[in-house]
Amino acid sequence: MEDSYLSIKEFAGLAGVSPQAIYQRLDKDLKEYVQILEGKKAIEIKALDLFAVQAVEQSVDNELTTILRETLKVLSGQLVEKDKQIAELNERLKESNELNRNNQILIGRQQDQPKQIEESSPIEEPQKRSFWSRFRKESSNA
Repeated sequence: MEDSYLSIKEFAGLAGVSPQAIYQRLDKDLKEYVQILEGKKAIEIKALDLFAVQAVEQSVDNELTTILRETLKVLSGQLVEKDKQIAELNERLKESNELNRNNQILIGRQQDQPKQIEESSPIEEPQKRSFWSRFRKESSNA
């Protein structure tokens, strides 16, 4: 065969795939690179670039998939933690609502009780005295 063409078996070995995979792709993306030499199908060496690009794309896809799986694990862990925090906050809110309800009941009871005014001892207003009468009283105490 010519130097720029490889047999299906040689091409598959260099591309890192099985000869069956090459045969499956002959009528698709390898069609323009195929020639019949000495009665056998041969593939141009340039077609290896297709497999190199695909290998790189597959490697990138695998790395991306790994990163996404790791991210998903982290986010799932965070979600579980947030669910716990929400449950705890809901419990605190429930307790707070119960305390508020009890306080409202107590305040209502205090407002319902009539205020008792002591009628027996009315508030005495101080007697108004003249200046001289206060002066005489202070000087007599001294």
